[in-house]
Amino acid sequence: MKDKNAVTVKPKKKKFVLPVILLAVAVAGDDRLAKVADAVFYVPKTEALLQPSLAVIPLQLFAYYVASQKGCSIDQPKNLAKSVTVE
Repeated sequence: MKDKNAVTVKPKKKKFVLPVILLAVAVAGDDRLAKVADAVFYVPKTEALLQPSLAVIPLQLFAYYVASQKGCSIDQPKNLAKSVTVE
């Protein structure tokens, strides 16, 4: 007779886990993020309305160079036709 409270333990497959790297964008002179982030991109201080536009530039360049190092086609990204339609 089986015990209702018996627990069967099955070994789980090990999953490959990629390391997490925390990148941050900060205003020049602000060193608070440097304590917690692995890498910090510093941008000059500007008007609050322009700050998001200025902060995205180093992130776009980072993505470009990572894709280039991985050998990805930068001019023809994968699945572009699914998101952009030409009439």
